[in-house]
Amino acid sequence: MGDSITLIGNMKIENIKEGFAGLILRVDGYGKPEMIVFDNMKSHQLRGTKDWQQYSITLPYSKRAKFIYIGGIIVGKGKAWFDDFVVTID
Repeated sequence: MGDSITLIGNMKIENIKEGFAGLILRVDGYGKPEMIVFDNMKSHQLRGTKDWQQYSITLPYSKRAKFIYIGGIIVGKGKAWFDDFVVTID
């Protein structure tokens, strides 16, 4: 088992307003949904229009991890494209 988990992905956004776009990385444990760690890049406040660019999220990785969820998110108005996701555990 590793100490950290990283999600790398490419993203392109167009006219993102009243919200943000980002990658999502979430690790859940056993039993009823137990979210261990989560990041959706909200703190990066990616808005406006940006051509393809690579982004990444790195979080601590727990031995209690059972489920790993990855994806892209758009909150608000606009368009977003996501491609080439890679997950590594170090």
